Amino acid sequence: MDDLFNLKGEDNNNNNIEDDYEEISFTDSNPNKFKNTNSNNNSNINFYNNNTFSFNSNNIDDEDYENYFISNTPPTTTTTTTTTTTTSSKINNDINFHFNFDIYDNSTVHINNKTLSSIDNLSASNNNIINNISSNFNNINFNDSIENNNNNSNNTPNNNNGVHSFQDYDESLLSNFNNNSYNSFNNNTNINNNNKNNNNYNYNNNNNNTSPFTTTTTTTTTAITSPPTNTKTKTNTNTNTNTNTNTNTNINTNSYNYNSNGGVDLLNNTFANSMPGDNSLSNSGLFDEPSSVLPKTSATTTTTGVTTNGQGQQQNGKTTTSSIFQSFSSIKHAILNTSTANGLLNFSTDKFWKDLGEDPLLNQDQAPEFEKYLRLGEDIPQYAWARRLDNNYPEHKHFQVSMWQGLKLVGMGYRMWKYVKKETSSGRIPIMDPFNLPKPGPIMGVPIGGIGSGSINRGWKGDFVRWNLNSGLVSNEIVDVDKFSVYINFDNNPNNSSTSSSNSSTPPPPQFSNNIPNSFNNNNNNGFDNSLKSKQKAVVLYPGKPKSNLNLDVWNWGLKGDSSCYFGLFPRAWTVYEEPHPDIRLTCKQVSPVIPHNYQESSYPCGVYVWKIENNNQYSSADVSLMLTWQNSIGTQSDQDGGHFNKYFTYGDNNDSSKQQSPSSTGKKNIKGITMIHKKEQKCTLPNGNTKVFNDPMEYSIAVMDEPDVDISFCERFETTSRLDAANLWYTFNKKGELENNKDSRPSAPKKPIGAAIAAKVKVAAGSSKTIVFCISWDAPITRFQMGSAYYKRYTKFYGNQGGNSQRIAHDAINNWKHWDNQIIQWQQPILSDPELPPFYKMALFNELYYLVDGGTVWTHGSPIDPLPARYPTKTQLKQEDTTDVNHIGRFAYLESLEYLMYNTYDVIFYASFALTMLWPLLEISLQYDIADATLLDYGINWEGIHSGHLMPRKKQGTVPHDLGNPGEDPWKRVNSYCIQDVSRWKDLPSKFVLQVYRDYLVMEDKNFLLQCYNVVEEVIQRTLEHFDLDHDGVVDNEGFPDQTYDVWPATGCSAYSGGLWLAALKVAAEIAKILGFNEDESIYNAIFEKGAKSYTKKLWNGHYFNYDSSKSVHSDSIMSDMLAGHWYLLSCGLKSYMTFDQALSSLSIINEYNVRSYGKEICGAVNGMRPEGTVDTTCLQSSEVWIGTSFSLAATMILHHMDSDAWDLVKGIVNSSYQKWGFQYQTPEAWDQNGCFRAASYMRPLSIWSIQWALQKRKYFDFYDESLKSQQQSNNNNDNDKNNNNNNNSNNNNNNNININNTNNNSNNNNGSNSLLN
Repeated sequence: MDDLFNLKGEDNNNNNIEDDYEEISFTDSNPNKFKNTNSNNNSNINFYNNNTFSFNSNNIDDEDYENYFISNTPPTTTTTTTTTTTTSSKINNDINFHFNFDIYDNSTVHINNKTLSSIDNLSASNNNIINNISSNFNNINFNDSIENNNNNSNNTPNNNNGVHSFQDYDESLLSNFNNNSYNSFNNNTNINNNNKNNNNYNYNNNNNNTSPFTTTTTTTTTAITSPPTNTKTKTNTNTNTNTNTNTNTNINTNSYNYNSNGGVDLLNNTFANSMPGDNSLSNSGLFDEPSSVLPKTSATTTTTGVTTNGQGQQQNGKTTTSSIFQSFSSIKHAILNTSTANGLLNFSTDKFWKDLGEDPLLNQDQAPEFEKYLRLGEDIPQYAWARRLDNNYPEHKHFQVSMWQGLKLVGMGYRMWKYVKKETSSGRIPIMDPFNLPKPGPIMGVPIGGIGSGSINRGWKGDFVRWNLNSGLVSNEIVDVDKFSVYINFDNNPNNSSTSSSNSSTPPPPQFSNNIPNSFNNNNNNGFDNSLKSKQKAVVLYPGKPKSNLNLDVWNWGLKGDSSCYFGLFPRAWTVYEEPHPDIRLTCKQVSPVIPHNYQESSYPCGVYVWKIENNNQYSSADVSLMLTWQNSIGTQSDQDGGHFNKYFTYGDNNDSSKQQSPSSTGKKNIKGITMIHKKEQKCTLPNGNTKVFNDPMEYSIAVMDEPDVDISFCERFETTSRLDAANLWYTFNKKGELENNKDSRPSAPKKPIGAAIAAKVKVAAGSSKTIVFCISWDAPITRFQMGSAYYKRYTKFYGNQGGNSQRIAHDAINNWKHWDNQIIQWQQPILSDPELPPFYKMALFNELYYLVDGGTVWTHGSPIDPLPARYPTKTQLKQEDTTDVNHIGRFAYLESLEYLMYNTYDVIFYASFALTMLWPLLEISLQYDIADATLLDYGINWEGIHSGHLMPRKKQGTVPHDLGNPGEDPWKRVNSYCIQDVSRWKDLPSKFVLQVYRDYLVMEDKNFLLQCYNVVEEVIQRTLEHFDLDHDGVVDNEGFPDQTYDVWPATGCSAYSGGLWLAALKVAAEIAKILGFNEDESIYNAIFEKGAKSYTKKLWNGHYFNYDSSKSVHSDSIMSDMLAGHWYLLSCGLKSYMTFDQALSSLSIINEYNVRSYGKEICGAVNGMRPEGTVDTTCLQSSEVWIGTSFSLAATMILHHMDSDAWDLVKGIVNSSYQKWGFQYQTPEAWDQNGCFRAASYMRPLSIWSIQWALQKRKYFDFYDESLKSQQQSNNNNDNDKNNNNNNNSNNNNNNNININNTNNNSNNNNGSNSLLN
């Protein structure tokens, strides 16, 4: 990249250089290109004469799936002899939907879903053809690429263009239909992905034709309900130069396209149903209640139309109808609710309407927002992250340093190796181990559990993949046993179904199973329903194989995943399975009680799985059973130790085991399940060097709600590594969907882990649904760190701290999940329904909150008796918790990263804490109190710094701590576990403390909080001035080593980052003093601020942006993406900044052009450092990285400066890279590069996405631009007054008539001032 802004000041006066622009023209070399010369090459789908559904995706981008819109007119194309220009909306020029309902007739076509499910040969290679039409025609198509080669249909002859009637159900007709009919279907309904005519339906009608053509359409439709029969004839004659007659069979489909990056794109939606002639698309009544059953009627419709122009407008038409639909809203409801009518095709078009949520069709709807919010019969928000289960991401790659960077890190690497070896040999765990990095892969999903209670991450494919149950030491371990499985068996006598019509003279059509996976279709019987007698009726709901426990291969792992999709929007997730049987749809809804401003349920250690089972077969009931298998494990090797045991329970009745009132008095339902007691041994090294083994209580419960129509069975114990036990369990479940109810509470033997299983079986009548509620809960009341210190978890305040409460927790969760769910909806709905927020932002905003649960989080409620009470001097300890206070909130901590084991890393919390401040402010206040107390501590201990190799103090009085401890050591009792740099000399920590204290005050409005922190604020500012303002200019000076959050990127002298933060802290300190009434302190802080602001600008401002630092080094003029951090915080707090609006806007423009748009082929964030000549600053590893968290804060800064478009482009690039391209969902790293190589997965700082939400709200009340104009106007007025005073004084000296002269001078000066302002 060139020096776009000539920041180097080079002489570019070259008059011979001219800007060359390449003119691109498209010449129509073939004037007869619209002539149909090949009768076999028909990739267009022709509909009724003028009833077209147009889809133009010639320029579609894989990541622009949210930009769908509906236009009332198709794009206008003007053709000349030299160029072709397409006119369309600039914003939405990728995809155009065009609906024209002018002459849709008013009848409906009833197509039996069981008959059409027999259609074979609908799959095509590369998934470019409508794929696997299931019984409910909810197809999910995946295109690996939008730019596919043109699929020419010449390879398959069009052998059968006839029309097929389904009135007869004999096997020969169906066999012939399967073998021959859809060869024609494949040719005539192929979705052509050629960019020249990609997905253009009624192609000739949507393009201006140089020669007129004529299309004659004749449609005859007969619809009879019970039994459903469809006969449709359609003839299209296209006349240009040649005449071609095609008869197409139109199939009702609702298809989805999932692009290669996992985005959900609407591919096509084809309605064979005739529609009323309402082209206004009136929105009234779109969500009215549909009629429960369509009337039994027979309708015949004949439509004749002639089209003679290239726009597809009807010139001559005649329509005779017998209508049962009166409005477009009725059509929508009929489509969305066809399962209520006997024999109708079961559409899943709610997905279609879902993807149109951003379009005017739904935006203009006046129906209640909650109704729009419903999806698939469940409240799946349209902004949830979606991924089909058979998709895969590329494997993650760790960041690689260059050879030059590696050479500079050799000494540090050696000292790090010594440190890791020393800690592990001493029984402690180091803060980081770069030599043994975890590699979980792109598998994470929404975790279950509450804040600080521990968590379990259920991956998006259905396996449980991450365990946070070991006191902040998170384990990435896939336990193969932990799965849901399903058993499906249809009633072999459909006439016995309760929904079958007893008076029907025509027997129901046969069942077809060509779309059923092999596990359900072992016999080839031309699609007949012999598969229901298959041996394999059960399947594990996971599209893969066992990872480590190969003895489980005796289970049926046959789920393909191509008809299942995962949706995640923390703290909820959904998985929709339209397999293994196409007539059964399973929707698993996962709920955890993480609710803002809720300090009770948000701490509960549980997750609820609500399974909705829908039987879309209209003639046969089905027995469906769901089984949850679970290993007695916490995701570590402790499951191999032995001594664990399981026991079956019933909770909530009047037996002695009940710990609550009976359901008759409480209104709560009983639960049944298995409790697994885990023998947890933890070996700790005490500060005196002795070791001690602790056996803290730990247990799981897997439970099911006990309903009258739910048959619950169980297996209390089986050895998970025993092939025989696994085979017996599966054989029993596969036989009848039930378990043997065997009780076996024997403890496990060493190296022979055990598990348990619970199954819930229901009979689902034809066309109906049932719900089964599962729960996974645990009770591990004590958090014990590696040096023996222990704390009770927050939820023990409500359940007790003695353990054994997992059943009670599960009982409360199963009975209260609906209430929790409603609270979550009420919290998220205002943001999700805000039309001004882009969809990708809404999705990422909530999903990034996963870290508050899954980030090794600890939330305490007092402590048990310490086995070593005098382990440290009292004066080096934080204040004790007062659990007797009813308002006591406890201590809160979360890790910097799952790879960097430090709690409450303060330089990172500076960015991440916006989420906590906005949603759980009491936890943020508790954290700030701990930081304030720790600032005043002095340990008097020195240790070796890994970066320099020199001795440095661990904790000095008056220095803000870097962190509050390492879970592998002794958090809160030994702060500053970070031993790489001397954090007592860091320049950003003091400023960040002052800034966060004031920001949190703005939320709480608690002067007592300010008062308690003020003495610490004073001490921090005084110490910083004395030690780090070396030239007494009011700005702190960096000392030439990495003394801020960029801990391998050194700065010298005045720096844009540290200096800006310091000036912001001074401004905030003055505001705090003003609020508390300390006027003298206020004036002192303001004076230092004004002095420092002038020096800061003089030393760093180069006319375009602020230099990295004031040194003479080669990177001193680098463009740092985070140079405005202090300015960002001041604006976020509604205070005057140390720079002008013009300076801020210029700097942001430079950062946007260089660090954002000029880095990589696509936007993936803002690279930390760029050189003015347009190359990446390779001074060190961090200067060449993209930090996701700081990039989010940069976007927030842009929002505060009304650079909304640039801000959303930046956020979109980050989100698409993380969630769609590289698979970092629910483990967003600290850094990556343009190739996706990352560092420190599952990092705290990306929570700063909530600073964008803060900025959006703050901008409503404080506008920096308006404030700058006011300040400028006030400054000009002051200058005018000064001039007036000077002129008046001169006049007084020269004239005796003071009054007259003064009046004259005042008028003159006012005029001069006005002219000066205008100039």
